Amino acid sequence: MITFCYFVLTFIGCLILWIFLKLKFYKQRINSLLIEISNNNNRLSVLISENQNFSEEIKQLKPISLLVKQSPNAIMLMNKVGDIISINDGFEKMYGYNYEDFIAARGSNYRRTSFSSCVNDRISKIFSTRTPVI
Repeated sequence: MITFCYFVLTFIGCLILWIFLKLKFYKQRINSLLIEISNNNNRLSVLISENQNFSEEIKQLKPISLLVKQSPNAIMLMNKVGDIISINDGFEKMYGYNYEDFIAARGSNYRRTSFSSCVNDRISKIFSTRTPVI
């Protein structure tokens, strides 16, 4: 009988130890998840702030975009490496190409499609001075 009691007490002790270790593991896991949630909340706050900044910038760019779109002058928008982003209606009327037709006929990079020998100088000047080149 005493042996059985020792066995039961040993079993209960082992069970309590196992439960304690599991609780410790879950507590560590919960703490790491809370830290991860906190980090995600911080990242989310940054993204929300950036989104608000972008929204403000978009509001400021809408009138300029409308001006470019409705201008009778030919306007081509490109990035620093010369990839053509868009052309306006004035470009279409002046040259007879819409964006897709121009890209299909001439290519998507102004540096490679231009007949001008000074195209690289012009693009560099545009981005260094932030002024248009005629």
